[in-house]
Amino acid sequence: MSQALSKNVKVSTKASRSSKHHSKKKSGCCCATVISSDDINPNGFVIDEPGVYTLTEDVVFRSKTAGAVAIVIDADNVTLNLCEKTLSQRNSTSGTIGVLVNARENVVIENGSIRGFKLFGVRVNAETSYLTLQNLTVLENGVDNPALAIIGGGIVITSGLPSAITHDIVIKNVTSSGNILAGLILSGVRNVDVLDSRFNNNTSATTGYGTNAWGVLATAFTLVSLPLFFLVPT
Repeated sequence: MSQALSKNVKVSTKASRSSKHHSKKKSGCCCATVISSDDINPNGFVIDEPGVYTLTEDVVFRSKTAGAVAIVIDADNVTLNLCEKTLSQRNSTSGTIGVLVNARENVVIENGSIRGFKLFGVRVNAETSYLTLQNLTVLENGVDNPALAIIGGGIVITSGLPSAITHDIVIKNVTSSGNILAGLILSGVRNVDVLDSRFNNNTSATTGYGTNAWGVLATAFTLVSLPLFFLVPT
């Protein structure tokens, strides 16, 4: 667990579609760059320019590549508005993530659902700052497998060394439920405001807690990367 939380996920854009080569259109939700299911499948979509991005439809991620990410945010000053749509995975491809924020600032993810990914619904890498997650439902992410070193969770926000601290996070009106291990995992993050949010009914037979797994799991790392866990009841 500590190794998984303390290292960033490497993002390859070779096979993924990129916003740099994506036409901007008006969506019904707002004037923005629209992202369709065809843009995301099968290799994921990388947002690598500032702006507002919206989903045009419910999207089922169909990647067959282990560790694939449906949407990567790899630019500052980005709003990803799901426009009340659902981003989900239904196949068995392992290690997948719904939305990954790759060490950026001034990012908003809002207004929709992220469901069924086999690692995390939302992952935020170290050195991210001024992030807002709001009006989101994050459901049934992660895989409960005792043979795996990582069993996932709903939302994981990570930090790094003092020069790569993740800070100033707002989580507002978020429900993260039915995930493996925890609804929200915070690792060495500073200045987090959680408002009007609910993290419940997360489950893990592997940890021995069953349906009474963590709502919020905060970890603090020593110099030898040994995690200390603080339990917040669901």
